[in-house]
Amino acid sequence: MKILSMYLPQFHKVKENDEWWGEGYTDWVSSRNAVSLYEGHYQPHIPLNQYYYNLMEKSAFEWQVSLMKKYGIDGQCIYHYWFKDGRQILEKPIEKLLEWKEVDMSFCLCWANQSWANSWSALKSANVWCDVREKKNKKKGDTGVLLEQEYGDEKEWKKHFEYLLEFFRDKRYIKIEDKPVFVIYQAGDIDVLEEMLTCWNTWAREDGFGGMYFIGGNNRDDTFIDDVLYQAPQFVINEVVRKKDKREMKIFDYEMVWKKIIDKAYLEDNCMVGAFVGYDDTPRRGMSGCVIDKITPQIFEKNLIKLMAINEIHNQPFTFINAWNEWGEGMHLEPDEKYGTAFLEAVWYAKEHYHEYLTGVRQIERDYYEERKKQLKDIKTQLFRYESFWRIMDKWLSLKEKNKSISTILEEKNIHTVAIYGIGMLGKHLLKELIHSSVEIKCMIDRNNIQEEFDIPILNISQQIPQVEAIIVTPSYDFKNIKMILENKGFNNIICIEELLK
Repeated sequence: MKILSMYLPQFHKVKENDEWWGEGYTDWVSSRNAVSLYEGHYQPHIPLNQYYYNLMEKSAFEWQVSLMKKYGIDGQCIYHYWFKDGRQILEKPIEKLLEWKEVDMSFCLCWANQSWANSWSALKSANVWCDVREKKNKKKGDTGVLLEQEYGDEKEWKKHFEYLLEFFRDKRYIKIEDKPVFVIYQAGDIDVLEEMLTCWNTWAREDGFGGMYFIGGNNRDDTFIDDVLYQAPQFVINEVVRKKDKREMKIFDYEMVWKKIIDKAYLEDNCMVGAFVGYDDTPRRGMSGCVIDKITPQIFEKNLIKLMAINEIHNQPFTFINAWNEWGEGMHLEPDEKYGTAFLEAVWYAKEHYHEYLTGVRQIERDYYEERKKQLKDIKTQLFRYESFWRIMDKWLSLKEKNKSISTILEEKNIHTVAIYGIGMLGKHLLKELIHSSVEIKCMIDRNNIQEEFDIPILNISQQIPQVEAIIVTPSYDFKNIKMILENKGFNNIICIEELLK
């Protein structure tokens, strides 16, 4: 089991930060200016020996590597920022690391793929970096968007991949079975995820790798990716904050948050669940921030041992820790003046001893979680199904509002003969839409025996299916499995209806 910690490169000057939040802004500014907001509130967090390093200096990386090696951190997962049209920010530290081959830091990259925006922006899922330092006197027409994220097409994906390729080739870059590990912070936000990752896998193999190993942050399933990472404590905060007023400070108990993380880890046996050191974003948010209080190295160590054991029995390659150096969010393994190296020492102890807990963890999972896991799986299946129905119908209606239809899309793709897989609600709607078009429906297919009568042949998946130019699969929630079955029967052009509607 390897330990990777999330790594923030926002500790050097860049012109954008100077413009947005004041001359010389880095995350050190947020942490230095932090104040205690209630009795017992631990702020500010001051680095041990007041070492406010600059990531443009090699000595900072060398110091970090010495701590990693001493306390058992196997690598850093460094945030990477790539926006619309290949716009970058905070890229210089990783480029310097690439240049400094003698700095023995194992690393992989995490694409922080959200737009950046001010707090008043209407942009969904944006990263609001530091609203306490925003210039509130916004000008007319100011949307609040600082850096916009768009994913483009194959040309843009190729440009992004070629930039990253030099990092992937570095011997220090973390790989699984010769596949570079690449984390996508919010993979579910990418509407062209399958197409993009298919291209990246192809290009990686062409360059001599075994492909790519994609980890999707906070995804609900592993569709199109290799693994899912639930980053702590965000998934717990998001679950709890929905029930609270977002305008007021939120204070949660450290032990309570860890209990929810451990519970999640037991239930999500096909995902990796991450650990966290602490959390307090009031340096960036002020009185509207969130604080996880009563943190101690002892609670961290106890729960990290459990989490590592659970991830091990679930055959996960890594346990991610949030974070190495998120000083503006009170989330750092790097030593501070209050705790010194106590959290790093806890990591070392957990790595040395988590194996002793494997038997007990397996027993707990069998005794207390097996039935809940089955129930959760059923709930997720239904949730995925209805969410996919909603997305498809939304796209379908949007298409009709533009006076287009699925038949016109197929004609544009030079597809004239199809089979429809799935004779549920969507399949019947698709049949009605195509039946009077120039696209010929050769048959409908279903895994169940259908008693209803239709004007075209109804085939069971086990029967001989006629050759067609495309098979359109309407149960998009199960597309991966259906595609595999149809490919084994010799069919190649298998299209998910949701992808078709894009």
